Amino acid sequence: MKRKLEVEAFKEVRKVVHTWKPIAWAAYDDDEPDLDPSDPDYESAKSMLEDELNSTIKSIVKQLHRVKTENDMIFTLHRAFTELDNRVAKIDCTKYGKDLFYTLKKVGAI
Repeated sequence: MKRKLEVEAFKEVRKVVHTWKPIAWAAYDDDEPDLDPSDPDYESAKSMLEDELNSTIKSIVKQLHRVKTENDMIFTLHRAFTELDNRVAKIDCTKYGKDLFYTLKKVGAI
């Protein structure tokens, strides 16, 4: 995947993930992670959580060349996010995976 397309795919996947919020403990743009702000390690922990989420999004983008169908996208999301939190529901992956599949197809990433 060319760099420009990879950046566009990352933005689209990130947008869906930040709307969906599949990982309960992660830090998203509009809210705080479930951490104690008075903890001296708060900022580094918050940064680590964001890095972990972005790393997962990057791994999804790297797997897009294998995605040919909605079900492939759903499987990719489910596998990536259950590695972070096994409470991620397959039904949620189905809903957001279908939307993401067509969005990425529209921008040419699939």
